[in-house]
Amino acid sequence: MNQKELKRLSRGDLLEMMLGLGRENERLEKELQQAKHQLESRMLNVEKSGSLAEAALSLNGVFQAAQAASDQYVLNVRSKADQLLARAREKPDGIQTREKEILTQANAQAEKILEQAGKRQAGSAQKKTGSGKSGSGNMPGSQT
Repeated sequence: MNQKELKRLSRGDLLEMMLGLGRENERLEKELQQAKHQLESRMLNVEKSGSLAEAALSLNGVFQAAQAASDQYVLNVRSKADQLLARAREKPDGIQTREKEILTQANAQAEKILEQAGKRQAGSAQKKTGSGKSGSGNMPGSQT
């Protein structure tokens, strides 16, 4: 509507027109508020997604550090297991060597003991034969 047409309208028509424009203004204000609310909501979602992305990157770093620590632990355990296996493989040879040493010492001691026992038996036998000849008739209860 142009100015000439507005001048021709009565006060009642102008009031109705103003009331209609006021209602439309209120409706548009509500739409604007809803649009602002939706925009804020979307901006929060964008911020959250940015925060989530940062959190995911941060967690990714934590997971990478945990994986590195886990890998290091497994490497250390395997290394220790390899060392223990190597020592276990060496022990039978060392044990066999030690067993041979112990057996050699035991055999040497046994030979000494046998020699000493043989010497004692020989000495004991000589004493018995010498004392048996001279004291055989002097034994009580023996009749000759």
